[in-house]
This record gives sequence, C-alpha cells and structure tokens, in this order.
Amino acid sequence: MSFNLAVILSESARCAPDHPVAVFDGGQLTYRQLDQASDRVAANLPTAAPWVLLAHRGEPADGLVLRSLVPVSVRGPGEDGAITNRISAVLANLPVGEADPVWRLA
Repeated sequence: MSFNLAVILSESARCAPDHPVAVFDGGQLTYRQLDQASDRVAANLPTAAPWVLLAHRGEPADGLVLRSLVPVSVRGPGEDGAITNRISAVLANLPVGEADPVWRLA
C-alpha cells in the first residue's frame, strides 16, 4: 500500500471516479473532479514556484526569464472526463520577474 497522496487520489479516482470526496452546502466534489483539479494545479506550478521562491528570499526577479520544460495535457476533445493522464511537454520561457500571474501565463 502506498502512502503517497498523489497515488492514493489517482487510485481512488480510477476505482470510484464519481464517489464524493467532499460534500458541502450546494454540492460535492468527486474523486474524478479532484484528480482533474490536481492535474491543473501541477501544470501551473512551474510558472509560479520560481517567482514565489525568489520573492521569499528577497532576491530581485525583475526581467528574469527562466527556460523550463512545462507539462501539457494532450487529451483529445472527447477525453475531458478520462481518469488517465496523457501529457507531453513544451519548452517555454517563463517570465519569473513578472509578479502578476495572469501576465506570467500570457
């Protein structure tokens, strides 16, 4: 048995995709939805993490660009609800010196 949270969530999504992992006023979150949301968060981490680290250290990041291999989902149009991941990668220039996350992703 694995105690890796990512593995546990992925396996739960595979075994019981529509089972609620959280229930709250007005709705619920299923294992499938949680798995898909965690994929989106993981895909955006390479853009934010370097800026947060430099800001925390108090180091200047103005104008700094980091070249990074960024994961990209290659699921087809009909695979939105699929539990398995299909990813590729893109070599991207990440404008670490930009504080606004919207501009970093533009």
